[in-house]
Amino acid sequence: MALRRERNTWGVAQFVLAAVLAVVVLRLWYELNGAGDGAGDAVLGNRGFMFAGFAAALAAGWFGHSSYPRVYNFKIYVLSVGVAVVSLAAVLLIFLGPRVIGSPVVIFYPATVLVSYLCLLFVFVVTVIAPEYLGYHVTRKLTLVIVGIILGWYALGLGIPVLRRFLAFQLTNVGDAESTAFWALSSAAAVVLFLSLFTEAHSTGIGGIHAGGVLLLSVGWLAPGSDILLHAIVITALPVLVAVGTLIHWLRRLENRASYDPLLRIYNRGWFDRVLDDQSRLDTRPPFSIALIDLDHFKAINDTHGHDAGDTVLREVAQRVRGAVLPHGTVARFGGEELAVFLPQHDETMARDLLEAARRALAERPVTYKNTPIAVTGSFGYAVRSERGQPLSIVLQAADRALYAAKDAGRNQVKSARLHRRTESAS
Repeated sequence: MALRRERNTWGVAQFVLAAVLAVVVLRLWYELNGAGDGAGDAVLGNRGFMFAGFAAALAAGWFGHSSYPRVYNFKIYVLSVGVAVVSLAAVLLIFLGPRVIGSPVVIFYPATVLVSYLCLLFVFVVTVIAPEYLGYHVTRKLTLVIVGIILGWYALGLGIPVLRRFLAFQLTNVGDAESTAFWALSSAAAVVLFLSLFTEAHSTGIGGIHAGGVLLLSVGWLAPGSDILLHAIVITALPVLVAVGTLIHWLRRLENRASYDPLLRIYNRGWFDRVLDDQSRLDTRPPFSIALIDLDHFKAINDTHGHDAGDTVLREVAQRVRGAVLPHGTVARFGGEELAVFLPQHDETMARDLLEAARRALAERPVTYKNTPIAVTGSFGYAVRSERGQPLSIVLQAADRALYAAKDAGRNQVKSARLHRRTESAS
């Protein structure tokens, strides 16, 4: 078993929060509809409802915007800002739209809701497939493009009378399993759910926000007898989930910052030392493998392409190795251009298979820096703790000897060192 942060960060807490919010939304909707005397319509026209929606949307946007300089996560930034923009637009249009545009509420409200659903699912699809890390300027530009697309869809969908009536008709019949809107919304939600489960297992809670978000949204079109009031409550509740989920993501990332290398985006040497001192949550019971990886000819890369290129290569190498060993192992920076890999419950054969996969991940594809391909390879040395009496420091020394054996044998290969009670040998 690897660290909990590496194995169990999909976002179960966020998903449970979404389920609780879904129950609360349905309960509130039932109570308002049961109150009679137009209680539901009164809520839609109530300033308190508008201010609650504004507050939730602004909270989501603020948490997302404020988190970026601290966690540098493209997904959480765009997700928070996108949901905030859609929710603000939806609440504003539901409250003021019919008076400004002069469209009957029986057409304007459903059209607004369907455009909002489509925009929210668009934001979810983009962020579930996007990488977590992009440069600050790229993040800002892409976010502005996404916001522009959202506002453009609102302008087209609500500004063109024919399209407005079409959208209203589609939402009015969304409860019909044969309707286009039902299948479009449900298909997009299913895609987000599937991708969140299989691509965001190590996203520090973002997977739970995505899956929980589509769960909450789907209440709007799957609940029997759903109406504009239910849709409005759902759209107002979603930014609450995103705001809380973003805050949880932010706090967990800050909690781990002391153990985090910000350049390579893996664990740092301090965390590595705590594992060796048996002061971490890592399971070090035998069999437990330790590997050391040295980037071949890294000085030549720095001398030829510059230190910025060297940093880019180091970061890409670290992420490729991490991707190759997860979820079975954990990667840390050992020093300079050297990485360390811990593989709990991996014997010599299992460890070699994973490390060979990591070696191939480096060698088979160059790193691109400013449109220039840079070939990279790594030398790998590892050793296995097979008995409890073997100190991890001795296993590390054996892995270091194996690493030098790999370099002496020509680099770009994997070598192991077997520990015995009295002797060690490299192979």
